[in-house]
Amino acid sequence: MRRRCGGSAGSATVLVLASCLLVGSAAAVTVATGEAVLTRHRAFAAADAAALATAAADLAGPAQACAAGGRAAEEDGGRLTACSVVDGTATVVVSVRAPGWLLWLGAAKGRARAGRFVP
Repeated sequence: MRRRCGGSAGSATVLVLASCLLVGSAAAVTVATGEAVLTRHRAFAAADAAALATAAADLAGPAQACAAGGRAAEEDGGRLTACSVVDGTATVVVSVRAPGWLLWLGAAKGRARAGRFVP
């Protein structure tokens, strides 16, 4: 008996492989986007902590206040890149590096302000 091959022999394999590639690419993009958003949120959280620490230490002087803010940012995985204290209001900028495989995105920056409570 003779077997006849049609023009579509093996096309299901190609379609399945293409579908797997499409689903895998979509998953990779989703994970990368989630990591980028998470890094941005970490930057803003570190900036909030740094601003609060800076404002709390304002009475010790601007240099000591910014040093306290820098320590708070480092505890949250960030680095204090800018700090100013004017009339009891601390303004800080903190950067957080992206995870290893997303280094090409650069660092996420978070800005925050906090003031010292005066009763």
